[in-house]
Amino acid sequence: MATQRSFFKSLRGKISIQMLLVSLLPILIIGAVVYTSMLRAENKASDSVDDSRAVLANDTIGKTKARMAWVLSLELETWAAERVAEVKSWSGNSDIRQMLAKGADKERKAWGFLAEKVGNSPFLSNAYVTDLLGNRLVQATGFNSSNESENPVWQKAKNSGLAVGTIQLDASKIQPTFDFEIAYRIDDFSTGEAMGIVTAQISLNPITLSQEYGSKFPDDRLVIWDYTGRLLVDSGDLERYLQEKPTWSESEQKVRAKMPKNTTIVEPAYVITDKAVAGYARAANTSVSMQFPGFDGLGWMVMIEEPTQTAFVALNSLEDLKDDLSNNTNTTVIILVVLILVVAAVVPGVAFYLSRGITRPLAQLRDTAEKVSLGDMDVTVRVESDDEIGDLAQSFERMVTAIRFLSADDSDEKKE
Repeated sequence: MATQRSFFKSLRGKISIQMLLVSLLPILIIGAVVYTSMLRAENKASDSVDDSRAVLANDTIGKTKARMAWVLSLELETWAAERVAEVKSWSGNSDIRQMLAKGADKERKAWGFLAEKVGNSPFLSNAYVTDLLGNRLVQATGFNSSNESENPVWQKAKNSGLAVGTIQLDASKIQPTFDFEIAYRIDDFSTGEAMGIVTAQISLNPITLSQEYGSKFPDDRLVIWDYTGRLLVDSGDLERYLQEKPTWSESEQKVRAKMPKNTTIVEPAYVITDKAVAGYARAANTSVSMQFPGFDGLGWMVMIEEPTQTAFVALNSLEDLKDDLSNNTNTTVIILVVLILVVAAVVPGVAFYLSRGITRPLAQLRDTAEKVSLGDMDVTVRVESDDEIGDLAQSFERMVTAIRFLSADDSDEKKE
């Protein structure tokens, strides 16, 4: 009687499992090697992108923005020094000196000189000359007869020879401007004694400044603060300077944290955030060729900012490569999983079908052996298989035949 076994303990089950393992093992090994290689390539590409981003941000874009900010800051300080030099040159005008020395009969020529200077300059809103008591003797525009003796800029110029005032927003105008004064003391060439003070009033239109200097960096955003932290220029929002308490971006906050509340030099540097790369710098009067004792400089901090999405556009190809490798890795994993599932579904069926060529002859031999064990010697083994199973069947047939003859001989002897 044949013993009933579970499928996994049966020969057919063992053959199916072995075929499944033999089929899956190469797939798993090759898949693991391919996946590991692709994952290593993906990680290497990711590291390369990160390294390239760091090099591009730090050594290229960041330093470039910092240099650009420094160059513009130098340009602004040079402009300021030129304005100081211009006012200083007025102190040598003969008409102004004769007016201070000889009185009112020379005022007309002095006025003509100042009016011409103001009329030909986009920055000058007015210019005037005072005596040592602060009385305005002549001015280019208007009829202001106020006394300047309480003016801190006038006082400093009288005592030190040169004074540049702090910048102030004049919001009373139709188009608000930032104004400041440059005052220079006029000394007698012979005695060196003070004769009077010449003062220039500078007016800067923030929108004009934004457009003029912003056009130098069409792909970037330009921001300028004075040394007190007041916003002067924002090329990204031309009227932002009118806001009393602007909301600062992350890059602006970082730059402002590096800005001393004075006119000292801030060396070119940069900050990097998730949204922007910003270079910043602040020059001083000592940074330019025209230097004036008593004038430290404007103290304007310059920031030039570029969004990261445009700053790192050169990395797009590497980013695409990294994404492609990641997609290919994911696709490979999916293909491997599908292939494993297909093999797991197909191989057992194929193995089950093919194993019949082994298990069926064995089952026939088993049944024949059962009959022989019960005394039935007339059985015939019918296994037509040209392999080891066929050899086994033939050997079993010969054994049965031999047993049959022996049984017949025993029967004959008993009869005798």
